[in-house]
Amino acid sequence: MTQLGQSTPVGVQEEREMAQASATLSFQKALGWLPTIRTGMDVRQDESVTSQVKTRAPAAAVAPAVTFDVTELNMFYGNMQALKNVNIQIYDRRITAIIGPSGCGKSTFLRCFNRMNDLVPGARVEGKILFRGQDLYAPNVDPVAVRKTVGMVFQKPNPFPKSIYANVAYGARINDIQGDMDEIVERALAQAELWDEVKDKLRQSGLALSGGQQQRLCIARALAAQPNVILMDEPCASLDPIATLRIEELMRDLQQDFTIVIVTHNMQQAARVSDFTAMMMITEKEEGRRTGTVIEYGETRQLFTKPRDQRTEDYITGRFG
Repeated sequence: MTQLGQSTPVGVQEEREMAQASATLSFQKALGWLPTIRTGMDVRQDESVTSQVKTRAPAAAVAPAVTFDVTELNMFYGNMQALKNVNIQIYDRRITAIIGPSGCGKSTFLRCFNRMNDLVPGARVEGKILFRGQDLYAPNVDPVAVRKTVGMVFQKPNPFPKSIYANVAYGARINDIQGDMDEIVERALAQAELWDEVKDKLRQSGLALSGGQQQRLCIARALAAQPNVILMDEPCASLDPIATLRIEELMRDLQQDFTIVIVTHNMQQAARVSDFTAMMMITEKEEGRRTGTVIEYGETRQLFTKPRDQRTEDYITGRFG
């Protein structure tokens, strides 16, 4: 028996570490994560993007272009700080998942990318978010123009009480997209993998569609505005497993043309669809106040199988959250 003040024999320590690693791996396999985790770049499984501080692509791989470059981001609602010292890079035509426990600021962070938080009285941002080199929060930047370029799909499907056609056309008209509206609507519905299901009933109400179809209609409406980025705030939270699978397949198709950032509480979903994953956590918690930050960021395979932060491992293995 090892006494206090004595070091554990190397052999025993190694056995303990191996047992712990094996238990974690078995737990992840049991949840069905590992077989379906995607890799965003053609690198070995044990290679990863540098996490925390400022994450960049590994030198061994061809670095993708950076869509968003976030530096020392702090977000406040009045006197309450919601986000603290967030540093992250979002890569072009990749799917980035944001995970973490409830209340850690995931949705707040997501809304920073298209300045939706500007609509909240008293909200303010410190630090920088560069969109392809341009400061999104510069005084001369129009928030409406930002939202045209950075589209958003919300947690609950929210089609308008209009026809399917009018729902999609609205996304184009409100953003002053020029061209043949019939072609714009068809293209957006096709991109959302909904055209074949609704092409013969475009004049029917969008509210008559199933939940999964309504969410794809909302995605089509966002696509009609011809954005460069699509933000998704728990887009499958209210959908059944079959509809969820359709949305995930759609995300993988859309990534060929769009940068996608998704907030999700579903660990399996993050593992299945994302190339990169950011883990958020509450760093300061007082009475009525919560401040969140990104504690780890890297390629999804690395983060789910070999996280650097113990809190990340505890969360993804279900020890809390």
